[in-house]
Amino acid sequence: MAELVNHINRTRNTATTTTTESSEAEQHRSIGEKVLDILKIKCKHSSDNQCNMPRTHRISLAPARQAHFYAQFELTVSTVISNFLTHNERLLDAAHLSREIRAWESGVWGMFEGPAQKRSRPVDFLFPLDVQQRLLHKNCDAFAKNGAFTNRNVLVVRQAAKIIAGWGRVVDGLPGKTFCEPDWLLIERLQGAEKLIQLLGNHYLSEEVANYSTWKLQMVMEIMDAAEVDQKAQKERTEEGNEKAAAL
Repeated sequence: MAELVNHINRTRNTATTTTTESSEAEQHRSIGEKVLDILKIKCKHSSDNQCNMPRTHRISLAPARQAHFYAQFELTVSTVISNFLTHNERLLDAAHLSREIRAWESGVWGMFEGPAQKRSRPVDFLFPLDVQQRLLHKNCDAFAKNGAFTNRNVLVVRQAAKIIAGWGRVVDGLPGKTFCEPDWLLIERLQGAEKLIQLLGNHYLSEEVANYSTWKLQMVMEIMDAAEVDQKAQKERTEEGNEKAAAL
C-alpha cells in the first residue's frame, strides 16, 4: 500500500509545478489519506487506535469500467507468470508439470450446441491463473535456490512463498467476481498483483501489457477522484442537514 501511495504522490508532484512546497505537502497528505481511507487503514504514524475500522463498500467504477479493470488485470498477471515460467522451465518439477498438463488436456470446452471439445495446451504457460499459481507454489523453493528471484529486492525474495500463497488466495476469489465490487477489493487485488510482479520481475511484462504502470495509476486515481466527489457530496448533505436542523 505504501508503495502505491508514494508512487501516486510522486506522480502528482511532477504534475503540480505552480504550487508552493507547503501546499504540495498538504496535497500529498490528502492524496495518501484518500487511498488509505478507501481501504480503511490508518497511517502507521497515526496515534489513533482505529485499525479495526470497517471497510467502506463504496463502488466508484461502473460495471463497464470494472470489466476493463479485470481484463487488463488478468492479462497482465497471466502474461508475466507465463513469461517467467517459460524462462525458468528447466527448474520446474517435471512430474508435477506433467500432471498439470494431463489434467488440463483431459478437460473439455463446453459448447453452446453440439458435443464438448477436448482442450489443447495453451501457448507457453498461458494456463488459467489457478494452474499458473500451483506451478509457482510447487516450484517456489527451486526458483529461490537456483536464483530465479536473485535480481529482485532481497526482502521481497525472502517473502516469495508468502507472496505466492497470498496470490493464490486472490486467484481463489476471482471466479466469484462481479462488476460491482467495492473500491477496497479492487485495490487490494491490484496490490497483490503488484507484489507478485515485483517478485517475478517487471522485465517479464511483454509488449501487450507494457502500459501496465500507466493503467494501474489511472485506475487508482479514478477511484480516488470518485471517492473525493462522494466525500464532498456527503459533507454537503451533512451541512445542509445541520442548517435545516438549526433553523427549526
